[in-house]
Amino acid sequence: MATLDREEKERHGLRILFMILFWFILRLSYFVTGLMALVQWIWRWFETRPDGRLRRFSVSLARYQRQVVDFLLFNTPRKPFPFDDWPSSDVDAVRPEDENPIETDEPTDDNDARSDSDEERKD
Repeated sequence: MATLDREEKERHGLRILFMILFWFILRLSYFVTGLMALVQWIWRWFETRPDGRLRRFSVSLARYQRQVVDFLLFNTPRKPFPFDDWPSSDVDAVRPEDENPIETDEPTDDNDARSDSDEERKD
């Protein structure tokens, strides 16, 4: 029984070291998030469509931050990257309607697009 308590305490001691490490990594990732927001804003200033590579990285970075927070709050025992794989960047999980396209002077046919998508839903 005494060895079980000692092993448990050693695991907790080791976990606190990992928690401190991942807390610093999380703080650094927040800085990267701010840089990514600035880069995406600049990109969208000059382009009408978002850059796919930036979006994929942003999605995977947000998922990584979630994994780190889950580890820090004891929601999971799994340590995030670099002890596990980097999270996937399924941009398809981000709905297209979440994007706010930049308005242009070009006329759009929103009514036709809505009626087509409504007919697809009925089928």
